[in-house]
Amino acid sequence: MATSARLSKAGLRQARAYELFLGVHCRHVDNEYYGEPFLLEPWQRKHIWNPLFACGRMQGGRFMRKHRRVLIGLPRDAGKSETAAGILLTIAGMEPVHNGEYGVIASSKPQAAKTFGKLKSMIVQDPDLHASWDVLTSVIIHRETGATIMVIPYSEAATQSWHFNVCIVDEYHVHKSSAVLDAVISGQKSITNALTIVITTAGPKREGPLWDLIPLWTADPNSYVYWLGAKDTDKATDRKVWRKIKPMTWISMADMEDQFGSTTRRSFERYTLNRFPKDDARPDRALTSRQISRCVKRKSQFSFDRPFAVGVDGAQVGDAFAIICVQEDGDDVDFKEYVFDDPPEETGYYDLVQIEELLVEIYAKQRPLVAIDPSRLLLMAQHLEQTYRVPLVGVKQDNKAMCPAAALLLNAVKSGRARLGGCPKLAEHLGNAVLIEREPLGSRLGSTGKGESKKLIDAAIAAAIGMYALATQPPPRKTFDETEGFYSIPI
Repeated sequence: MATSARLSKAGLRQARAYELFLGVHCRHVDNEYYGEPFLLEPWQRKHIWNPLFACGRMQGGRFMRKHRRVLIGLPRDAGKSETAAGILLTIAGMEPVHNGEYGVIASSKPQAAKTFGKLKSMIVQDPDLHASWDVLTSVIIHRETGATIMVIPYSEAATQSWHFNVCIVDEYHVHKSSAVLDAVISGQKSITNALTIVITTAGPKREGPLWDLIPLWTADPNSYVYWLGAKDTDKATDRKVWRKIKPMTWISMADMEDQFGSTTRRSFERYTLNRFPKDDARPDRALTSRQISRCVKRKSQFSFDRPFAVGVDGAQVGDAFAIICVQEDGDDVDFKEYVFDDPPEETGYYDLVQIEELLVEIYAKQRPLVAIDPSRLLLMAQHLEQTYRVPLVGVKQDNKAMCPAAALLLNAVKSGRARLGGCPKLAEHLGNAVLIEREPLGSRLGSTGKGESKKLIDAAIAAAIGMYALATQPPPRKTFDETEGFYSIPI
C-alpha cells in the first residue's frame, strides 16, 4: 500500500544526486553486507527514495519537498534502521544547515545505543564523512556548520527541547501515545523543508498511536505512506502473498519458510507479513478488537450538563491513574476520560494533588457520584472528603463488587451501546483486559504481564466502577436553591 506520489523533473534530478551521495558515502554496517556500498534496490527507490526526494518543486532556487511527514511500514529484517541512518546522513550532507538539528527517536535506551552505533559505523567507514563529522560519546557534530545528530530514547520531555530539521521516529508501534511524535512535529512548524519520518513494523493490536496514524497520514496531502505488508484479504499460508511482500533480495523464501515453521502464527503475521493481527490470540481476552472498534466509531456524546458518575482507579507509581466519567443516554453509555500513564521522569510518580484538584473541578460541574476504593487510595479519599468536601461512594475492589461491575461494562461494549469515540486510552485498556474467573460471582477484569511489560487496564477498571455506581446508587439530587427554584421529586 502506498499513497500517490507525483514526481517532478527537478525532484528526480535531486533524488538521483542524493542517491549518488548514499551509494558513495554510506556503507552497510550489518552482518555479511558490512562495508558494502548502500545501493538502493528497485523497490526502495520506487516506494521510499523517490517519493521522499522527488516529490515537490523548485522555489527560490531551492527544491521544496512536498511531503513533510512520511510513514514507512516494513517487515522485520527489511533494513529499517540502516535505511533510516542512510536517509539522515544523506540529507544532513546534501542540505547543510548551520546549527541544524537531526535526530532519531529510538524505542528504548538499548535501541538508541544500537542506532547510534550504526550511524557511527557509517561515518567511520567513509573518509569524507569521517572528516566532516566529529563522533562524540552521545552526539555527532559537523565541524563546519555545528549541526548536530543525536539519537534519543523514547521520551516526550527530551523531545520537546529540540527543533529537528529531520527526525526519524523508529519503531513507532511501541509508543504509548502520540505525545512524542506530536512534540517532534510541533517543533518543526517554522523550519523550512523540515521532515519527519516514522519507520516501523506493525503493532500487536489494531489500536493505539500507530494504528490511528495510518489513516490520518494517508488522508493528509502533505504526508506519504508506504506500507509493505499483507492485506486483510490475504491468507497467511499463501506463498504468493509471501513473495509479494519480500521484494528485498537478502530475504529468501527459505527464510520465510523457516519463520513460518518456527514461530507462532500471530508472530509470523505481525513480524514477517507486517500485518496487524486481526485479533488477540488470548482465549481469556475480555473483548475482541472488533467489539471495541465498533464502539470507538461511535463518538461519545458526554455532557457535563447532564448527571453522570465518576470512577477512579490507579496508583501513585507503576500503574496508570484513571478518572472515567460515565453517563447514560437512554440505552447508550457515554464516557469522558482523564488518564495519566506517563509520570514525570524527574520524580517517577504522579502528582496526586493535581489529580485531586481535577476531581474537585469535575465534581463542581454537576455534583456527580464519585466512586473510589478508599482502601486503595486512602489519603486521596480523606483529602477529597475532609479538605475539598467532595462526598465519595465507596466501591471496594473485591469480587463482590468488581464481578458485576465488569459485567455491566462488558455488556455495554459487546452490545455496541458504549460510545467510546474520543476515549483512546479507555479503548486501549479495554483491549488489554482479560477475564479472571471468580466463581460463583462470575468474572472480573485482570491484566497480564509484569513490570514494564504489564498491560494497563486502569481506565477499564475506573469505567467499570463508574458504571457500578450508576447502577447501584441513587442519583444525586439537587437542592431547591441549586436548581434556582425548580425541583422535581419522584411520584
